[in-house]
Amino acid sequence: PQRPSVTGPSLLVAADLGIGLTCAALALLVAVIKLTRAVAASSRQARVAPYRVPVLSVAAGGDKDDAASATLREVPDRDWGAVRDVVVAVLGKVRGDSASTLVRLLDARGEFERARSALRSRRAIRRARAAYLLGLAGQQRDASLLLPLLADRSAEVRLVAARSLGALGDPAAA
Repeated sequence: PQRPSVTGPSLLVAADLGIGLTCAALALLVAVIKLTRAVAASSRQARVAPYRVPVLSVAAGGDKDDAASATLREVPDRDWGAVRDVVVAVLGKVRGDSASTLVRLLDARGEFERARSALRSRRAIRRARAAYLLGLAGQQRDASLLLPLLADRSAEVRLVAARSLGALGDPAAA
């Protein structure tokens, strides 16, 4: 008696069909993820667009009448997350009165208090971002909060904490 072949044509066709469907499903998944990210980025840019000029005006020191600062203080909460990222990015590039104005804006929105709380987060990325923001703020009182991060279990957090302490210029941190 002849045994049926384990690798018969029907089994090969089924395997090819299964692999083909899996590849198609993965391709569809990649396309959906790319589309979702593109829509999210576009939405974020649309939320930031009305506030980009005031942020740049404050950063360039051209906010003599305080109109741009007032506009930024009135950003709705739903748009603040996107605008906050732009403010923090610009803060890292400016000094002097412009930086002071941006620091006051972030402080008025409670960003530094949230950052101080985030230093105790379980997630390393939150601790690192918080340390970075506190370093940008340049407030000496935050040095004592950043010092313990030099012994953090995450190398990235240790690096950001060291840079932030260097930006603060606190002699005790040295």
